Amino acid sequence: MIYIAGKISGLPHAVAVAKFAETKKQLINLGLRVINPMQMGIDHLPYEDQISECKKAISTAALAIFFQRDWEDSNGSNSEFLHVKELNDHRNPKIVMYYEENNGYKLIEKDIRDKSNKAILACLIPIQNK
Repeated sequence: MIYIAGKISGLPHAVAVAKFAETKKQLINLGLRVINPMQMGIDHLPYEDQISECKKAISTAALAIFFQRDWEDSNGSNSEFLHVKELNDHRNPKIVMYYEENNGYKLIEKDIRDKSNKAILACLIPIQNK
């Protein structure tokens, strides 16, 4: 499973939903199973509880995380990034991290140790130069 991270706070709800839906569609078209935080049913929770639930999803289900182009403008995505870095200090296999750049995908951390992660890498690397 690959988790989508990106800016949500500060965007109109419909824009954020559409942005995450489009990323999910693209990743599904690559044959990946996707965790879309916009579809986790946690919007009613306070912000800190939403972030906590997202971190739980990353910790328990994600083999990879995909950072949308605007992730660095998001406190939540930055928190998820630091969470993955911390997890990877104590976890094997590591969670592979990708970020969106210029209509393609770029690997930002590579530590491939199992077949599931290799399958994800094979899907993302060929479209880097789109």
